[in-house]
Amino acid sequence: MKALTFLGTGSYQQVTYVWENSACQTNLFPVAVAQIFAADPIVVFVTPEVKGHKNFTDLVCALGNRVQAVDIPSGKSESELWEIFQKCVESVNEGEEILLDITHAFRSLPLIVFTVAAFLRQVKNVTIRHIVYGAFEAKDANNQAPIFDLTPLLDLLDWLSGAEFFIKRGDASLLGEKLTAVHGKAWRQRGSLDLPTKLSRLGTCLKELSLSLHLGRPIEVMERSHSLLHLVDQVAPEVERWARPFAIILNKIRTEAEELAYASPTTLSEDNLRKQLKIIEYLIGKGQIAPALLLEREWIVSWVVYHSQRDRWLDEKVRSEAEKAPNTARQRLEGAVTQVPSWFEQLPSRDLVTRVWSKIVELRNDLAHCGMRTPHVDSRALVRRAKDVLSEFRQLANSLSCQHTT
Repeated sequence: MKALTFLGTGSYQQVTYVWENSACQTNLFPVAVAQIFAADPIVVFVTPEVKGHKNFTDLVCALGNRVQAVDIPSGKSESELWEIFQKCVESVNEGEEILLDITHAFRSLPLIVFTVAAFLRQVKNVTIRHIVYGAFEAKDANNQAPIFDLTPLLDLLDWLSGAEFFIKRGDASLLGEKLTAVHGKAWRQRGSLDLPTKLSRLGTCLKELSLSLHLGRPIEVMERSHSLLHLVDQVAPEVERWARPFAIILNKIRTEAEELAYASPTTLSEDNLRKQLKIIEYLIGKGQIAPALLLEREWIVSWVVYHSQRDRWLDEKVRSEAEKAPNTARQRLEGAVTQVPSWFEQLPSRDLVTRVWSKIVELRNDLAHCGMRTPHVDSRALVRRAKDVLSEFRQLANSLSCQHTT
């Protein structure tokens, strides 16, 4: 395991650093890192002032060729901070296991260490075994100072990344993976009698819900959101015990699940259609335009089925037949001579649904062809038009309670 550490020109005092059942008496914490954690090599980042100081000389005397010095600037400007960041990153190879020590780090260096750790894990597949701090100021009457493991703070960055992904994109897959990992780690270590039983289920539910949203599966979204609501209440004590960073956004998860959940997703009803429209609005609000556009088209088909026949509304033949009404009305709107079903002609909203269908069919087809035809809709225009048509969808939704045939 490679250790990355820092050294300054301070007057470091002798103390016994303690970690679990190990201890090391020294005034230079990198020595304790080498002895207690068996780290080799010890990569020490040093400024020109430190390299000529007695502290560095003493460290080399104590650890010999295990010390690998890396020259860094003092960090007095933004460009120098970026240079330090780059030096730290370049000192680690792909897939290595490392320990990071911030005990003698100066000014903003501890913050840089955490950003380096996060970067290395993502870009170089590095395993961060420990981020440690020798707490000299916390020494006891026996001159023993504890070594704090700050690795959980790095873990917090993972939770924050997952939370950001969820809040901005409606994608809880990272949070789901994290919950599953926490559950598995608790059972592998078995350090408590109060082990989690539902965290993994919650993680799986979040991942499946995210997948359903990305693929534009409204029935699955409603089902899984409904299940998630019940699970969130049940798992709250476990989250507080095992995944406290997640507990902070648990209410946000509940709120969004309430927006998407519906208890009878396979029954065609006014409430069902309104809930599907909520899902469309949710997807567009999260920037997931492709599944939103696909669902907008299917929503109109369901709207038509609702006004013609509600039985077997998910049957392929029923839906295919339902498409004929707005299709023929659209063709007539474009000047063709077609026969529109009489029941469709009697709907007060027939003109509105025909116009909306015409717009959505064009956008959906352009999306399905990935812009690989001429002419095609520009990506920015595609997004704008998918949003703009929402107002007309809301008008159609508002017409549900006052116009349909039975």
